[in-house]
Amino acid sequence: MEYDMFNDPEFKELILEYLEYLNTSLKEIISTHLVNKDFPIIRKFGHNLKGTGAGYGFTDFTDIGKKIEFAARDEEYDELSVLIPEFEKMLSAVRG
Repeated sequence: MEYDMFNDPEFKELILEYLEYLNTSLKEIISTHLVNKDFPIIRKFGHNLKGTGAGYGFTDFTDIGKKIEFAARDEEYDELSVLIPEFEKMLSAVRG
């Protein structure tokens, strides 16, 4: 019998905590770091998103995390101004 982690109540709780963490972090990114062009902090956010998204079952988070990381690394403010709201929509859709 194969273990299905997505039907495990403990894993569901971890997913909810992860989504709440992302929501809180994203609010700070939008309200402070994007406005101030704090590229290293935004890069780290993207890097962490890239590294954790798929592990929680959100491969789209991993993909956009990579884009955010690279745009921040290259200090592409205009690209980040598109990617971050795009991620905000993705996160809102998942959180319901």
